[in-house]
Amino acid sequence: MVKNPIDVLVTGVHNTANKLARSPAGVSFTRLATRAPKLPQRKIPTPFGSIKPPEIGLPEIRAFELEPRKLDALKAAVISDVIQVVGIVPVLGDIIADMVEDTYAEKIYESLTPEEDRRYIKYDKFGPTTIAVARAFMEVRNV
Repeated sequence: MVKNPIDVLVTGVHNTANKLARSPAGVSFTRLATRAPKLPQRKIPTPFGSIKPPEIGLPEIRAFELEPRKLDALKAAVISDVIQVVGIVPVLGDIIADMVEDTYAEKIYESLTPEEDRRYIKYDKFGPTTIAVARAFMEVRNV
């Protein structure tokens, strides 16, 4: 039986992240991240209104369970990130990538709790969607 490559990728990344979170290096890194200084979140005025970039600091690495709801959100996040490669193709690729990304963004929002959604929005400003979803799950301690 052929496995879905997205399932294999998500499961592999999840297992690796949890092993790292439970390792002595991961525990030490998280301890350092909680004590390290952070660049605070501040409003920055622009000609189009004020923006509020996220607080900048070291991320904490925590293990989390991959229940079906979280698995759906992570799969959607992986697809949203992978489809960006198609966006490189001028005109048509960008249109296709935007449609797919918007479709899967809805799936992400449907799969998250309000607290996870708040954290996801905070981290999605900073990097790939997959990392933002994973960090939202790591911080919300509902394991």
